[in-house]
Amino acid sequence: MSQPLSYSGHMIALDAGAAYHHFTFTDPALSPFFDEVVYLDDLTEAHLQRADAVLVPCRTPAHRLLPWRDDLLRFAEQGGLLVVMGETQPDSWLMPLPTEPVATNYWWWLTAEDGPELQPADDNHDLFQYVAFADCRWHLHALHTLPEGFCSILNHRSGQSVLLEGPLGREGYLILTSLDPMYHHGSFFMPATTAFLGGFLPWVRKRLNQQIEGALQHDDTATDCSGK
Repeated sequence: MSQPLSYSGHMIALDAGAAYHHFTFTDPALSPFFDEVVYLDDLTEAHLQRADAVLVPCRTPAHRLLPWRDDLLRFAEQGGLLVVMGETQPDSWLMPLPTEPVATNYWWWLTAEDGPELQPADDNHDLFQYVAFADCRWHLHALHTLPEGFCSILNHRSGQSVLLEGPLGREGYLILTSLDPMYHHGSFFMPATTAFLGGFLPWVRKRLNQQIEGALQHDDTATDCSGK
């Protein structure tokens, strides 16, 4: 899979304190994609002022993110890239986002059952230059109805999305998924998640480059997500 040779901008990862977060952020194969790791409870406005991108890792409890909602939306409104990973309940703290929980089959590959019924929304999407589709399938937790103006990258057979991107407010950009690769990578099972992160993170850095260069599409009529 191709990867950009250099990265621009300053990307902060929020560490909620779980062992799988720590392992992911200190893994030598993945840590170069993060410019700074900040413990969530130590986050300050100064961190957000120097960040160009903020990543919210898998399974960060929504109640710990809710106090930062206005700050993160203001960060996006000022042109930031926000990356929200799976099992963080973004519909309860970030934005209205119709979400359908789904039953999770953890062991389909051991019982000869069919795996998650996923498909690329567009085979030519540039994520798949970085991540093999086979490495996007381990299991599901939730499906999202695509917000207006957003692009789905990975779809369930129902047409709902598990990985999407699009403008957040007038200047910001959001990448959001219900997949939880950091949890599995840092818990030492499901090798597909390690491969997924190895391609997903450089792709995120590519998007950050594009956001800084003004190459991503935004909507001048979008609601000001800072609340002002």
